[in-house]
Amino acid sequence: MSDQGRANELATVLLGIKETERVSAHRQAETPARRDQVEISETAKELQRIKKLVDQPAPGRAERIEEIRKAIEAGSYEVKGNQVADKIIRNVLTEAVL
Repeated sequence: MSDQGRANELATVLLGIKETERVSAHRQAETPARRDQVEISETAKELQRIKKLVDQPAPGRAERIEEIRKAIEAGSYEVKGNQVADKIIRNVLTEAVL
């Protein structure tokens, strides 16, 4: 490629860049500055509040779990079949009503 060809290529590149910069600056001047905005609906806020409540452990739960764990390790944990059955039936009936 001749020196003239290189000069023309370089001029095209430089002029192309300048043209792009000029168009970009013109577009920025035309476009008003906008800020992204997010609105959280009342339903979403309520769901967030409920999730926080659900995620909190029940008072005394950790202690009860620890007691059961120790009883299992010691071999003294007893499962009473009729109590388990009662709770299963109560749970099924409650779900059927809801």
